Amino acid sequence: TPPTPTPSASPTATATPTPSPTVPPSPTPSPTAKLPEAVYVFDFQTDPGWSTESDWAFGVPLGQGGCPAPTPEEGCGDSYGNPAPSSGCTGENVYGYNLAGDYPDNLPATYYLTTAPLDLSRAQGTYLRFRRWLNVEQAANDHAYVQASTDGTTWTVLWANPAGPGEAVLDAAWNDLSYNLAPIYDRASALRLRWGMGRTDNIRRYSGWNLDDVEIWGILDPSPSPTPRVITPTPTATPTPTPL
Repeated sequence: TPPTPTPSASPTATATPTPSPTVPPSPTPSPTAKLPEAVYVFDFQTDPGWSTESDWAFGVPLGQGGCPAPTPEEGCGDSYGNPAPSSGCTGENVYGYNLAGDYPDNLPATYYLTTAPLDLSRAQGTYLRFRRWLNVEQAANDHAYVQASTDGTTWTVLWANPAGPGEAVLDAAWNDLSYNLAPIYDRASALRLRWGMGRTDNIRRYSGWNLDDVEIWGILDPSPSPTPRVITPTPTATPTPTPL
């Protein structure tokens, strides 16, 4: 009888460890960038009480001045350009130069509407924004300005009407204008703004300045947290016992 074969042992399988997945570190969240916000808003629903010279006034414009027919450039008589608006852009009131008609010929100087001092000490990236309805002859003849100052004495021109032939400003609707203040006026503690009308020559009158919705925008610093006030109690003296 042939010998019974001895079964060979099955090889033991060696388990291969499954590698753990590598989890990348969570990125550190970056701070959310702050967006510009309105630092000051003057919607002229009420009079902010700014300083006015000559014919600058607060109120409802009468839609007068100018001479749009047959065209603003041709004029009629001594009036040129488009009439002033008959209301503000977002309400009834404006600040304007002569709410009842044109600015006059022969203005001998520049007359200004000037804001009160405005505190921008916590603001950066600032800019001025306002609605404009302006008609004025080119600066070779008549003049209009937007200016800024931190002391009320030295003024920087933010805008002046163009001087070239045929470059009269002829607004027939409200326009949204903005001017950068950041290079000079970020963190100013007493910014003043002003709009100027004049000088003018001896011919051609226009309806001049009308303003509404004056705003200053910027990125504000966080409000400082109040410092907690620590009150130290005054120790109460222990009474000395009186011997009996």
